[in-house]
Amino acid sequence: MLSKKIHNGDLDEADLFATYFLALRSKWHSLSSLKRYENCIRIYRFLEHRMTPRTTSLFTIYGPFILDEFTTWLNMERVLQLDRRSSISERVRIEWPPFSLFRQHINPFSNEKWPSFHLACVLLLWYYLRLLATSIVRVVDRHCRANSQKDQVAEALVDAVKCQFYDPNLQAFLVAAESSSRAGNSGT
Repeated sequence: MLSKKIHNGDLDEADLFATYFLALRSKWHSLSSLKRYENCIRIYRFLEHRMTPRTTSLFTIYGPFILDEFTTWLNMERVLQLDRRSSISERVRIEWPPFSLFRQHINPFSNEKWPSFHLACVLLLWYYLRLLATSIVRVVDRHCRANSQKDQVAEALVDAVKCQFYDPNLQAFLVAAESSSRAGNSGT
C-alpha cells in the first residue's frame, strides 16, 4: 500500500510514521531494512517540500529526528550490504548528520532533567556502541575464518565513531559525566 502511495506521490504525515514504525520492526542488516529506511527518507523529503500551514507539530518535531535516525542507519546498512555483495578494495565511509544538527533535532524532546545536549550525547553514544560491537564481531569472525585481509567495513565503522566522538561538545559532555560519576561515588 505504501509503495503505491509513494509511486503516486499521494502521501501524508501518517505515511511517514507508518513507514517509521515498519522500519523499526525490520531485521537489521537486511535488504528490507535498506528499502524501508530509503522509503522513510523519501517520504520525509517529499512532505518537507510540501509543507503547508496545516502541517502538524508532530511532523515538525519528529520529522527531523526520524530523518537523522534513518540517515545514520541507512548509511550503516549500505556499508554492511556492500560488504556482502562484493569484496571491498577501496576505503568505505559512513556519513552521519553533524553533531550540531543532531542536537538541534533532539531539542524538542528535552526537558529540565534531560537537556537536549545530554539526550543527543546519550543517543550518539548508543549508536557508537552498536557500531563498535558490530566491528568487534566482524573482526573476531574474520579471525576465526583465518581471513587476514584488511576489513574495510570494520575500519569504516570505527572511523565513523572516531569522526564524531572527538567533537569538542561530546568530549565536554563525557568529561562532565565522568566528574559527576566520581563525585557521586566518593561519598560511598
